[in-house]
Amino acid sequence: MTLPSTNISMQGIAAEAGGVFVTNIYASDLFKKSYFEGPNGSYNISYNAWGQYGNTSGANVIYNVSSKNTDNAWTDFSLKTYFYDNSTYLVGLQMDNTLPPPGGGYNNDYTVYVELWDSSYTYTYVTTGAIPLAQGTTFPKAYISISTTPIISNGYWRITFVSDNLDTALPPVQADININGSVQTVSLTNAPYSTDTFTGTKSVAYYSGFYTGTGLQFDIIIHT
Repeated sequence: MTLPSTNISMQGIAAEAGGVFVTNIYASDLFKKSYFEGPNGSYNISYNAWGQYGNTSGANVIYNVSSKNTDNAWTDFSLKTYFYDNSTYLVGLQMDNTLPPPGGGYNNDYTVYVELWDSSYTYTYVTTGAIPLAQGTTFPKAYISISTTPIISNGYWRITFVSDNLDTALPPVQADININGSVQTVSLTNAPYSTDTFTGTKSVAYYSGFYTGTGLQFDIIIHT
């Protein structure tokens, strides 16, 4: 979803922000306030804004809009894409549980939650719900964004691993979290039933991985 390069109207950009035209608003408020100060957040304003200086930091600024607290320019908002459309712009997920088939009645299953939040981890705007992973199986590639999901410049992510009847005789269990090609390995609790949560920040960018496009692509592997 993009705006034209010329003749940007107040009605047009307000409709992009909130889905409907909002009367009696200042252009600087529409530009500077955070997306999460609107209906998809605290609802301090009646529309969704673009976050140039939202919450006095610009941390949640829309992708490709510059974070600043100076004079606004219409050209700052031309030819921008504000929402994922699951083609060129997307949030993708792929997961693989490589733990061995269990013995002695153990499952070695994991449920994994992948979420995107605002910078304060107050409001979530992307969540997979529960993704069950049986031992030795792959959760196939999936889009976890939709056409009304905003493209925030930075992905403030939270990933939660919940074990289900894990065999404690296994070697230490770990997970590789690959986001747009940057990999970190985290240690999971070796217990039959446990919950491990990890957070971080990753800039939205173009990435040619198991998907090709601009956004955030998560590739998660559980292993020993």
